[in-house]
Amino acid sequence: MADLDPGLVATPADDELIARVREGDEAAFEVLYERYLPRVYPFVSKRVNNWADTEEIVQEVFINIFSSIGSFRGEAPFAAWALGL
Repeated sequence: MADLDPGLVATPADDELIARVREGDEAAFEVLYERYLPRVYPFVSKRVNNWADTEEIVQEVFINIFSSIGSFRGEAPFAAWALGL
């Protein structure tokens, strides 16, 4: 049997990661962070136009995501919910 290419290993879906974060799984939150940072950072940066403020706001967004994830109901995509915080 051939070895699996690490680049081809499937990552968990958002729903699974969210459930794991709700159970206190910090590694699952890290995966969400890595997945959504490339969307959150430019979203904030385009509106703020200041590097230091962008960094601070992005950090606050992810703190809010972590602390509010229990309120995510799944009625909208996770990205829309996260960017609305």
